Amino acid sequence: MAQLFSRSKHYQGSIIHINSYESLSYLVIDQWSSKENYETFLKRNKVSYEELSSQFEYLYIKECLIGSFLEI
Repeated sequence: MAQLFSRSKHYQGSIIHINSYESLSYLVIDQWSSKENYETFLKRNKVSYEELSSQFEYLYIKECLIGSFLEI
């Protein structure tokens, strides 16, 4: 996704963490300048995002949003 996201000047990078207790569990943090810019990007790139996401579905059992956080 980082390659797709990098089309936006508002994308600030991604961080991937592996769970040290469960090696098949990962946490991916995509960083954006604002929630609004992220949502606008997704709306404008919905088809590309869904196509890319579907190509990698075999890599995960479950994907879930755990929240939207602001840096303080």
